[in-house]
Amino acid sequence: MQIAKSRTLWVTALPALLLYAAAAAATPLPTGSAHRGLVTVGEYQVFPENRPGNGVYADGILLFSSAPKMIVDVAALPGKGRFVYLTQEGDQKPVLAVRTLPKDPAPRMTEPYKDFYYFVGAFDGVGYKKFYRVQNHTVADLLPNSKTADGVTVGDKGILFFHIASTENLDAAGTGGAKYSLRLHMVAFDDERVHHLAYPIVSGKPAMTLKWLDETRFQYTLPDGRSEILSTSQMQ
Repeated sequence: MQIAKSRTLWVTALPALLLYAAAAAATPLPTGSAHRGLVTVGEYQVFPENRPGNGVYADGILLFSSAPKMIVDVAALPGKGRFVYLTQEGDQKPVLAVRTLPKDPAPRMTEPYKDFYYFVGAFDGVGYKKFYRVQNHTVADLLPNSKTADGVTVGDKGILFFHIASTENLDAAGTGGAKYSLRLHMVAFDDERVHHLAYPIVSGKPAMTLKWLDETRFQYTLPDGRSEILSTSQMQ
């Protein structure tokens, strides 16, 4: 009876002990009026805020810690437990990484330009291409409603990329033939906004090659050879 009672007490106290351990493992830092302790980011929580060794929680359960690094921000990926996270260690530059589930194929995260990250992965048989910007210790998904960001091309003043806005099957029998509407985007290094070409570019394949010609002009080329030169002033 005594053993059973002890086990019951341990199970009851375990969540609180885990929460306490996460906080105790973090090195105390000065707090201010802006310090929130527990930070909710969508379906996740970061606790404690602004502390090395902190963790990412969901529904009060610790999912991930990157000790001794400090987790600064989180952005959800499809499926609970998958997310990109921003970490910082001491005075080093913040770094964006990804947390997936055990059976997921290994994703790829690259940094084509300082503080811009390109993610390619597959979850539950669906491919995802995401483009992120890290700014002021936050992670911004540059196309939050799309999973097809592609063609990332870096220039002197900014970055070009596109996504597949829609697909139309031209063959009722489904044996081939499609029309893709591609939307072109630009993000300038000195501007937080993402700028868009007002009209879609129609292609027979979901691909496009982008090339900067100078600081204000760029060119896209489709797989069938069609090409057009555009200006940054056309990006709204």
